[in-house]
Amino acid sequence: METSPHIGGGAHPTPKTYVIIAALLAIITAIEVYIFYIEALKDVLIPLFIVLSMVKFAMVAMFYMHLKFDERLFSVFFVGGLLLATAVILALMTLFALLPDRPSSGTAAESQSGHGETVVDTHGETTPSDTAHTDASPDVPTLEIGPVADSLMFNSETLTVSSGAEVVLRFTNSATTQQHNWVLVQDGAKDEIAMAGLTAGAANDWVPEDTRIIAQTRLIAPGESGDVSFTAPSAGTYQFVCTFPGHGATMFGSFQVNP
Repeated sequence: METSPHIGGGAHPTPKTYVIIAALLAIITAIEVYIFYIEALKDVLIPLFIVLSMVKFAMVAMFYMHLKFDERLFSVFFVGGLLLATAVILALMTLFALLPDRPSSGTAAESQSGHGETVVDTHGETTPSDTAHTDASPDVPTLEIGPVADSLMFNSETLTVSSGAEVVLRFTNSATTQQHNWVLVQDGAKDEIAMAGLTAGAANDWVPEDTRIIAQTRLIAPGESGDVSFTAPSAGTYQFVCTFPGHGATMFGSFQVNP
């Protein structure tokens, strides 16, 4: 990096250096946005974001805040505080990840099959109803789903129903700090719909108007639950996702509809 003499005797970055640092910060930000939508990286997104954020923070502090050109003692204080804050954040993340989820009240019609899969036989001849928030009928089996404590993951990766069946899904938000919703969409549409949810805003529960949406719950606050009833679509694979800003990258699953 180019420097110019400083009045106090030290080196000082030139305008060209500031432009280079700004370009690097923009590139790192673009990388953060790009990897956010790579599903293969969902398990390492948080560590990656922490590292990239630390790099950006250090670059801003070193050049725009002139830390690089001050006494070395200030750099020691800066790095020490940054490492301490990172350690606290990682410790809290580990603590919340290890806490057990609250037990959910299952129903007799619900059975657990495989790893993270909920299977329900919902053959029925009731009159199909529009997507709506309703209390579960005792004659209709209920799918149960929710987050894994305060982590951004559903406690079921796969839900399975029968085509044409009347479905009631109950979302129980066991998180202590996060709001969530559950949105069922056409296969391959979850990322676009989650992104469009940012424009829809909180007034619309972060859910956009989109013909690819099959069913949805309202935005559910911590400790609350909500139901949605709908008729299962034709046989095939669909996706469900939480469209609250930032949650869709890791909070999604597969909705399998059998013939």
